[in-house]
Amino acid sequence: MKIIKYIFTILVFLLTVSFMFAIPTDEIETPYNWDYLYIEMPYPIPAVSEVNINVWWDPKYEFKTTNVTVYDTKGNKIDTHKKLKIGKNGSWYGTLTWNTSEVNPGVYIIIIKHGSIEKLVKILVG
Repeated sequence: MKIIKYIFTILVFLLTVSFMFAIPTDEIETPYNWDYLYIEMPYPIPAVSEVNINVWWDPKYEFKTTNVTVYDTKGNKIDTHKKLKIGKNGSWYGTLTWNTSEVNPGVYIIIIKHGSIEKLVKILVG
């Protein structure tokens, strides 16, 4: 039992020393330079008159409706002029709302671009 404790102590010491000298602390990059965009599932499913998507974005970029494009399953771009709005609940989160009352029932794809991130959301309109 003493031999196992002795070996374990030596291994811990060697690992500690190797980590202390392995990476200089001034060369470590911080992960704060990455863009982020988080999206919840759309609701309600299926959408009847409108669909909502809760979104959290990187506040270093402005989040606006020009970053959002809607397509049908055939790849046709859907005209969303004055039908998309973003209710900002803060500087980094809010709710994206699409008025679906004038589109045919079916499956639609919303592509949201923010900084270097692009997310795809499938919407069912009933």
